[in-house]
Amino acid sequence: MIRILAYGLVWFLLFSTALTNAQEADNNYENAIAAFEKNRYSEAYIHLKNTLQEDPDNLPARLLLAQILFNEGDMLSAEKESDQALMLGADINLVLPVYGAALVLQEKADKLFEIEQVYDSLTPANRFEWALLKGQGYLIKNEPELARAEFEKAKSMFPTDVRATNTLAAVYLAESMFPEASDLIDKSLALAPNNPKTWQLLGELALAQEDHEQALEHFSKAYSLASDDPLVLRSMAQVSMLLGNKVDMQKYLNLILQQSPSDPAATLLSAIMLMDQGEQELGQEMLAELSNKLSRLAEKNSQAGDNFLFVRAAADYIRQSDESAIKLLNAYLARNRGDLSAIRMLTDIYLRNGETSSATQLLVDSKPYITADFGLTLQLLQLYIQTKNTFGAQELLDDIQKVDANNPYVIMLEAEFLRSTGKVQPALDLMNSQNYGGREPVSYTLLRGALQLDLKMESAAQDTAQRLQGGYPDNVRAQNFIAITWLRAGKLSLAETHIEQALLLDPTNVQATFNKAMLARKRGELEESGKIINELLNSHPNHSNAIMLMAHNLIDQGKYQEAIKWSKSVYAYDPSASAPGELQLDIYGELGDWDKALPVALRLTKQHPLNTTYLTRLAQVYMELKDNDAAQRPLHRLYTLWDDDPKRLQELAAMQVETKNLSAARKSLEKALELAPLSFAVNLDLARLLLAEGKAGEAAVAASNLQTAFGERGELSYLQGEAALASGESAVAQRHFRNAFELDRSSAALIQLYQLSLTGVGGTEFTAMLENTLQDSSLPPWAIRMLADSHLAQGNMLAAASYYEGLLGLPEFKNDPELLNNLANIYAEEDLEKALTTATKGLSDKGNNSAALLDTIGWILVKKQHYEQALPYLREAYAINSTDPEIRYHTGVALNALGRTKEAERALRGALATDESFPGRENAQRMIEQLKAP
Repeated sequence: MIRILAYGLVWFLLFSTALTNAQEADNNYENAIAAFEKNRYSEAYIHLKNTLQEDPDNLPARLLLAQILFNEGDMLSAEKESDQALMLGADINLVLPVYGAALVLQEKADKLFEIEQVYDSLTPANRFEWALLKGQGYLIKNEPELARAEFEKAKSMFPTDVRATNTLAAVYLAESMFPEASDLIDKSLALAPNNPKTWQLLGELALAQEDHEQALEHFSKAYSLASDDPLVLRSMAQVSMLLGNKVDMQKYLNLILQQSPSDPAATLLSAIMLMDQGEQELGQEMLAELSNKLSRLAEKNSQAGDNFLFVRAAADYIRQSDESAIKLLNAYLARNRGDLSAIRMLTDIYLRNGETSSATQLLVDSKPYITADFGLTLQLLQLYIQTKNTFGAQELLDDIQKVDANNPYVIMLEAEFLRSTGKVQPALDLMNSQNYGGREPVSYTLLRGALQLDLKMESAAQDTAQRLQGGYPDNVRAQNFIAITWLRAGKLSLAETHIEQALLLDPTNVQATFNKAMLARKRGELEESGKIINELLNSHPNHSNAIMLMAHNLIDQGKYQEAIKWSKSVYAYDPSASAPGELQLDIYGELGDWDKALPVALRLTKQHPLNTTYLTRLAQVYMELKDNDAAQRPLHRLYTLWDDDPKRLQELAAMQVETKNLSAARKSLEKALELAPLSFAVNLDLARLLLAEGKAGEAAVAASNLQTAFGERGELSYLQGEAALASGESAVAQRHFRNAFELDRSSAALIQLYQLSLTGVGGTEFTAMLENTLQDSSLPPWAIRMLADSHLAQGNMLAAASYYEGLLGLPEFKNDPELLNNLANIYAEEDLEKALTTATKGLSDKGNNSAALLDTIGWILVKKQHYEQALPYLREAYAINSTDPEIRYHTGVALNALGRTKEAERALRGALATDESFPGRENAQRMIEQLKAP
């Protein structure tokens, strides 16, 4: 029977290694296996090192080396070899036992938790292992409740497994839950009376209850069963110490230190002995706290009056001796808190030095006094908006509007406030609703233009820029806006003209200099851009936008860690800045480093609890970390913020479904339906939700009703197909998917039809449908690939081969391992040599490591009776995919032919260990019976 490599969702997987079949490497590996079987680890280690010297990418050798290093107690090296094996494409099920245990023993919990990303690839047995390992990881992170949940999960998977029971008992002991621990230990003894871990736990229980004699008895039993177990030795040393038996204590300490000279437990107990003997070593703790918080000085000068202080401060302010002016003004304001001139002056100094938080705090502290000054009140509102203090801004804006709601500057700040909360279109609508009869301030026009740019209204922004150019040719701010507009439009020459004009008007203008750096970046001149930024930062070290521009330049160069460092430097000048966090989230998301993304997302949402973008990002981070429970917090908050927007509620429902909170998703969609009862999209999502809830019949009825209400649509036919599949009605599903494809050429429907064809449902209809489509129009290569696979599944070898051969002429399929595997299997029916040549082409591009292709090559070589040559391919295939019984069967056949009957029997039994059907299953059973016969 030919095994077909289905061209489904795995089409776009990239493969990471290539196989070499150097004979010397293969011989060394087989010698290592023989030595390992006889527990001659040093000999096996030498053979493996020789193997890897010949072939550094030999995956089976890496796996065996990791196992040997682990057995020898070298956890760091075992971890490194496991990392290398994973990079080479090793099956996580083969790597997990050694890799996970090595990480636990080194207390590398964060790295351990990364394994969660491939949880779906774990076999049931390894999911049990993972629950135990993950629980240990939580213990390392001092989260016993989470650890206990994992151990209880493991116990529920395999109730009769002593390890799960003992591990859970250990957690109960640690939490002083003695009755629960005792109950579990009794169950373990009933399952395995001679398990040393169980006796050790009994000792620990007795020790916790201060029954030292009983503890010694239990530990001694454990020691008789496992005299080299370091945990048992530690327990024996500890109880000996408690009983005052120093001779025995020293005996066990020596045994521990023979195993591990730096063992912390032995070192600690040795220290206790020394202290008991009066040789105490005194230590000293050093505590230090550093504070970088800015505080205003309350300097008092007994020899000068307040007027003199103010005059000195004003003089320093004028000559821009800002550091001195800040000290003097703070000293003056300490005794004259309501002096608006001093407040205004100090605010201006803070702002021109980029100390936004200090300026904001000054105005907040002075709020009772500045209410009499409209300018300072507007200044505070602007700072609230700039720092995204939504609550403060809304409260202050309400107060200002009661005084002068139609003032253009109030309108501008209201628009800025709307903009800061993501309501850019309402902000622009507000500004456009006002008519000042040609007396519109230039700042008003500039803000309108900025809003147009935010909304990507390029044409309108360019019109605004041209009006400004005609009306304000000597205004630096206008020139800067015009330059930004042309930079956004990609018209770099025009942008350069206005940047030069702005710098001609004011050579030290910061915005114009920044625009010049942006221009260089747009032109790809990253070195020149960086040079301009550094010059700008020399004079204005707190220019956050320049720092962030440098960070983006570094990202373009692939220097992610440097970019993160640069972005974090913004916090020194503006602790509440959002841009650094946004950039860091983008980088960590690109790198898939969700553990580091989480504190960044939490910081952003804490600073801006009503920012829906940040809340969404936080929920997505939790989802990537597979922490669906934690994701509900930001999702719940989003519901309160989006409960008036049906489209947003749909987005929310999709995330709630993904986090398996179906009741919350229903609430969101039902609210959306209240707001938009005639929305087809909302009704469709509600029908899909029925399917997610396991109500396939109701989903099908809902889809049918929607077809009556809205007409026949491909999405509804597709949903009916999904409902039929969920109900086990493959033929009905096939009919609906075909209708969906005919209605809107749905790719998703085509994939469903393809997958059904591989199972024998609607195969002839599928191929006929695509053949007919090809007569009238073209199909993308991936669809032709599916057509070939479907022909192969139906046994139409000639048709399948014809399409495969045609696809080989396309660059993207030239050495495609799955395609060549299928084609090789076709050729193998009549011409093994041609099949072998075809299959090995898939290995020509370094990076391909298809387990199925390697297995095909190995099986062809077995059929050609080249057993030794076949074995390396089959071993590599197994290292990549240990759960495929056919690979184990083929390996067993090769080993048996080589006379290695013991290994052959083990491989064949592994092939038969699952209920999965595969070609050769009956033959594998017969071979085992023959091997067992005298």
